[in-house]
Amino acid sequence: MEPQTLLIVDDEPAQSIAAWRNMPSIDLGDRGVPFIIAAAWLWLLLVLPAAPLGAAEPVPVFVLHSYSQEYPWTRGQHSGFMDVLNADKARGYDVRAEYLDTKRTGYTPAYGDLIAGQLREKYRGYRPAAVYVSDDNALSFALTHLDQIFPQVPVFFSGVNDYGVRPRLDPARVTGVFEKKEIGPNLELMRMIARDVREILVVGDATETYRAIEHEIRLELARQPGISATFISAARIEDLIARLKAQRTRFVFLTTLGAIAGPDGRKLTLPETIGAIVKAGDFVVFSMEDAYLYPGVLGGYVTSGPRQGGAAAGLLRRWLDGEPLTALPPIEASPKRLHRRRYRTGARGARPAAGCRPAGDPSERPADLLPGQPSAGARQPLCPGFPADTGSDRRPEPLCPQEPADRRGRAAALRE
Repeated sequence: MEPQTLLIVDDEPAQSIAAWRNMPSIDLGDRGVPFIIAAAWLWLLLVLPAAPLGAAEPVPVFVLHSYSQEYPWTRGQHSGFMDVLNADKARGYDVRAEYLDTKRTGYTPAYGDLIAGQLREKYRGYRPAAVYVSDDNALSFALTHLDQIFPQVPVFFSGVNDYGVRPRLDPARVTGVFEKKEIGPNLELMRMIARDVREILVVGDATETYRAIEHEIRLELARQPGISATFISAARIEDLIARLKAQRTRFVFLTTLGAIAGPDGRKLTLPETIGAIVKAGDFVVFSMEDAYLYPGVLGGYVTSGPRQGGAAAGLLRRWLDGEPLTALPPIEASPKRLHRRRYRTGARGARPAAGCRPAGDPSERPADLLPGQPSAGARQPLCPGFPADTGSDRRPEPLCPQEPADRRGRAAALRE
């Protein structure tokens, strides 16, 4: 049998060929073939540079928010969503975000068609693995347009107030987290301050989102026969304030306020709108969402934007891990927390206490921590009034011993 000849090619082919040609020939017979093959593989492993192991490509995710990038509510939802994605050790994510900015522009079918045309052109050739949207306008846009732009891509939502949209949700393609602003627990907090109150004001910005919230609150108030509610909504701050000043009711509950404009037509910031409401009269102001906890707002049992966004990301991760979308129905009991601030009592009721920590930017408060994380802002109970501001999901702990027994009983009922 002729001696076997093997040609090795590497980064320096001339040297490899020369080296092989200078090696002595060995006639191993037929049994030498396996040996030579093994030697060749060994040579390849030693001489050729090792090929780097390619990391898995990040998961492309398209994000569409209803409002602007700097709107506090949107920041909270987005930060919660990203925190949960960034905690995923199994994969990375490539997130592309867009904003409808409907607190400024409003949302109409014509506007939806305009934005759909822009996104179709901008994202030509791009296909995400999943879509995430926040609030009602973005979900409405997704149901109408995104299946044409990104066919058959699953949609995950958070912060949606309109429960009436449920029949339109294809369980094989759409799931997410609803936002329910519950007034019942807030009425219990109110009764801790003034047990005999029977009238309240519910305030909003007259948008589609506000109408959805008002509808849900009216349904809940049907189970509160002792409460009479006046609903006040307006697109302009001067109209809203004029109607507030005409009321004798002192307990005000905030819903959604981001679309209110000033006298010159400019959309006001939340601190401007809430500041005007607080100054409009001798009101005790409660919030039903965490983005509205600005100075002058006593607190409330509020929805948590970061936790809603995080819950939506949790559904997305479970789907990527292999669970079918049909096994991940929408979460209807939206994540919430209790925000309580110290207050002082006077002849006419409660006010935030002097020296109370300002609410500040909602995205920076300890109360925005995800479930299970301790809050650095915990306080000891102060009597009379709410328990300490723990920033937790839990409902109120028992009030101080000097509180009346019936009021302690109502606090205990909140924990049930």
